Amino acid sequence: MLDQGVWAEVKVADEHLRLFAEHNALGVQASVYNVIAKTWIAPSEPVDDLEEGKERAAAHAQQYLNVWGIWNCRPYDGRNRGPRSLDNNLSYSKQMKRGEYEQGR
Repeated sequence: MLDQGVWAEVKVADEHLRLFAEHNALGVQASVYNVIAKTWIAPSEPVDDLEEGKERAAAHAQQYLNVWGIWNCRPYDGRNRGPRSLDNNLSYSKQMKRGEYEQGR
């Protein structure tokens, strides 16, 4: 059962990831879910607190996108931009509350 947590969505190119940092019956955990493929990229792993969970989930997502060569691709808009960073584009604004169920979890 979920006590509290946060989640964020990352949509880059054809990828759609959902990042979780949550406190549940098993403790505080971080995980990353691929919404399109309906698979776990990083299954739940224990962390010390929600802040560390957010950092670990972001690191897993960035590593996954880097492996596929997606994250550091420059956007196709004619402008010369540097590599992207999850830190600049990720917002954990979606709060989860006790008893809330996320589809795909």
